[in-house]
Amino acid sequence: MSRKIVICTVIVCLALGVALMTESQGDEQMFKKLESGKLSVKNPFASQLPVVIIESKPEPNKKPVLDDEPNQNVPITKSDVPETPPRPAPILAIKGLIWNSDRPQAIIGEKIVNIGDVVAEVHITGIDSSGVEGMFDGRTITIPYKGAKHE
Repeated sequence: MSRKIVICTVIVCLALGVALMTESQGDEQMFKKLESGKLSVKNPFASQLPVVIIESKPEPNKKPVLDDEPNQNVPITKSDVPETPPRPAPILAIKGLIWNSDRPQAIIGEKIVNIGDVVAEVHITGIDSSGVEGMFDGRTITIPYKGAKHE
């Protein structure tokens, strides 16, 4: 009986050894493929979005080369992007002003506005006897008061 146990143990050990050798050869083949470039591993956390590079000083007479392949990292310069004209400021009519006080106000349309208010996307930044100043799309605009007396 002990002889049978010894023989079974030897057979099991041989089978495990063969299995481990086969597995380690598979690992070696995988590492060889990785080193040769035949097998690639991607970072699952890397961004898959195309990269846009804006150059600060575009070179004259140089245009980027575009390939037909998607996801190419093609630099785009400011000169390649067409400039859109600025939106026209809304037309606002001032009906009245209170400008010589601690809290200047204006009547625009049917609304009384203070400095800091927003009317038709115009952020009111100043009110004086000549009219109202405001910011629209990042630029300063002046809304003249037609009832102002010019000296």
